[in-house]
Formats: sequence, structure tokens, C-alpha cells
Amino acid sequence: MNNDTLDLHGVRHSEVSRKVDVFMSEMIDSRKQFLYIITGLSNTMQDIVIETLKDYYLEYEVGDYYNSGYIKIKLN
Repeated sequence: MNNDTLDLHGVRHSEVSRKVDVFMSEMIDSRKQFLYIITGLSNTMQDIVIETLKDYYLEYEVGDYYNSGYIKIKLN
């Protein structure tokens, strides 16, 4: 797994916001153009991640046509 990716498979919903915050704080000043959060197909998981990402005022998109189980975050 790349260091620009957070995989939330197996993470309890109650732990998601904290994990996303830790990941974002570690990566926000990186030279990466995009970050990825693997959510799987859980709408609840995606909703929690999206709600947490709102605090960062960054652009993001949920998946693509072939795979909707991730969120792509644009850093710059």
C-alpha cells in the first residue's frame, strides 16, 4: 500500500474520524497531489469520511465508474 493511501477495511465506524484526522495531519503538508482513502462500499463509512474531510476544505471525489469504494482527495 502506498503512503498516500489510508485503508479503512476492518476499522470500526467509531474509529474512522480519528484515523482520517491522523492520516490527514500526517499528509497535509506532503508533496503529494492526491490522497486516497479506501472505504469499501459502505455508505456509512463514506459518509463519516466525507463529514470528517469537510473540516479540511479540500476537494474530493468519491470513486469512479468502475470502483466507488474509495475517496480521492486533492491536496494542491
